[in-house]
Amino acid sequence: MNQKGTALRLFHSGNDAAAALLELRTPHVSLHNNGEKP
Repeated sequence: MNQKGTALRLFHSGNDAAAALLELRTPHVSLHNNGEKP
């Protein structure tokens, strides 16, 4: 059920469903740096 909560948090952040799945699969990717590189 943790994945569900994480997904909800991602959606609240304004990220797409694909981004949510990618975040779950790639923990090294930051939500804030989802679209742009540092």
